[in-house]
Amino acid sequence: IKAPECFEIEEALKERIDIPVMHDDQHGTAIISAAGLLNGLEVVGKRIDRITIVVIGAGAAAIASARYYCTLGVKRENIVMIDADGVITSNHPGVRRAEEEGIRSFPAAEFKTERHLASIGEALRGAPVLATIVEHDGQHRRQWPAGSDLLAPDQVLIQQPKIGQQPPRHEQQISHHLGVREQQLVARSSDS
Repeated sequence: IKAPECFEIEEALKERIDIPVMHDDQHGTAIISAAGLLNGLEVVGKRIDRITIVVIGAGAAAIASARYYCTLGVKRENIVMIDADGVITSNHPGVRRAEEEGIRSFPAAEFKTERHLASIGEALRGAPVLATIVEHDGQHRRQWPAGSDLLAPDQVLIQQPKIGQQPPRHEQQISHHLGVREQQLVARSSDS
C-alpha cells in the first residue's frame, strides 16, 4: 500500500483496534535503516542530533524512516528529502500541490527544506548520511529521469559487492547512469 493511503489506513486501524499496527514497508524499513544509522554513527563517532541526512525517495518507507529518525534525535530541519522531481523545497511541484490540495496529496511535504538546494550534490555537501529508500514494487516506482544528474562520479565510492550480494535496483540504476556495473555504491560528500 503506497502513500498516502497507507498512512490513512494505519491511523484508522489504530483508532479501531487495541493492538499495535505495523506496515512492513513503513515500519520495517524504518527500523532496519535506523539500526544501520545508529551503528554507523557509533562507528564514526557522530552524534545523532548533529547530523544531516539526505534521503533519496519520498514514498511511504522513506517518510516513515525520516519520521523515525526524528524520534531518535535527528532534527527535522536536518533531513533533506529528494524524489524524482528534485530536492523537496517550497518550489517542488509536490509541495505546491500539497499547499493547494492538502498534505494528503504529497505527504513528503512535511520534510520540505527551507535551505536553497538545487541539486543532490548541494544537498550532500556536508551531509554525513545518505539513505536511499526508493519504492520498487514494479508498479508504482517512478523512474528517475533519463540523464538526470543524481550523483556525480566524484560523489561515489565504488566497492566490490560481497559474494552473492546484488545491489538494489535503484543503486543499479545510479550505477548504470555513472557507467559502473556490478558494483556496490556508497555516496559521500565531497567534504569527507
